[in-house]
Amino acid sequence: FEAHRSEYFERLLAVSRDGDWEGWIGFFLRAVAVQARSAAACCEGLIDMREQLRTEAQAAHQSANLLALIDRLFENPVFTVPSIAEALQVTSQTGRNLTHMLQEMGIAQEMDGSAWPRVYWAPQLFHAIERAANPSASDA
Repeated sequence: FEAHRSEYFERLLAVSRDGDWEGWIGFFLRAVAVQARSAAACCEGLIDMREQLRTEAQAAHQSANLLALIDRLFENPVFTVPSIAEALQVTSQTGRNLTHMLQEMGIAQEMDGSAWPRVYWAPQLFHAIERAANPSASDA
């Protein structure tokens, strides 16, 4: 609706002024269809990204925990070593090792200015999720 703001208001006014419900409903349904296609494309892109990262992780390392961490990144692309150690039920040292593997693979990096515990994020994934959640921002 944001991309077609003027038409949105014109359609609403036409309903109030002329009772043009068909025009409003048609406009609304087209907008829903466009948004649904956009959401589906974003989901497919995220699924493809997940599979690509899992494939890279499998080729580079033999750690099932690394695959579990990659899956977890798709729930929350920002993490700390203690948070992943707890989520994966591994030791802090294993959490540090997994974080280091993600950094070596270029998947995660430490956030600038993070305190203790250090905060890491997966920028590529974070931005993909952000675009999916706010498609009008990526159109600007």
